[in-house]
Amino acid sequence: MKTVAVLHTARATVPMMTAMIEENYPGVKVWNWLDDSILAMMLEDENSMEYAYEKMLGYAQLAQKQGADLIFNACSTMGAFQDYARDKLDIPVLRIDDPVTDLLCEKYASVGMLATLGTTLGPSAALLQRKKPELKLDYKVVEGAWDAGLRGDKATQDAMIAAAVEEYLETHQAVFLAQASMAGAAKLLPEEKQQRVYTSPQLAIEALGKYL
Repeated sequence: MKTVAVLHTARATVPMMTAMIEENYPGVKVWNWLDDSILAMMLEDENSMEYAYEKMLGYAQLAQKQGADLIFNACSTMGAFQDYARDKLDIPVLRIDDPVTDLLCEKYASVGMLATLGTTLGPSAALLQRKKPELKLDYKVVEGAWDAGLRGDKATQDAMIAAAVEEYLETHQAVFLAQASMAGAAKLLPEEKQQRVYTSPQLAIEALGKYL
């Protein structure tokens, strides 16, 4: 039996990613490692990324020691952890945004990217621009959406994100919702528009099969 250790920085991704892995790969064991202090720390101090990587590495090393076969990094803000940990672990690390950014760069010349936290935009933009330097990329924070989520008002958060998506779809070929917790907002859009809105979880789950 294979074991996947999923690293989280937000509570919202724990049930979602666990359910998706268990549904798509029956018999695979899922371990969740959550540290919801990381994003708060980074919002207070933008220079704390190195320490955040150290914390994530500690969890990953413990998971490896416990017998995990794969580290699944479910945090887009900490996306570059994959590079940081490359020579420090003996098991692979899957970055949640890798598969979707591959697809976006393959299919589109212009992409609008949205996040609820500014800390996510930098790492995700860097990943896209590294893969396709000529990509026309615009991005912004959906102001107020993060606070709505913290209040537990998921309906308001999704509505705010959906409205921002509508605006970007008028000027871009596709829209990328850069955090896994934003995925539900796309369902508020008409079906024909949903086809141009991309999120990380489903494609990452499909890619997980290659590792397993």
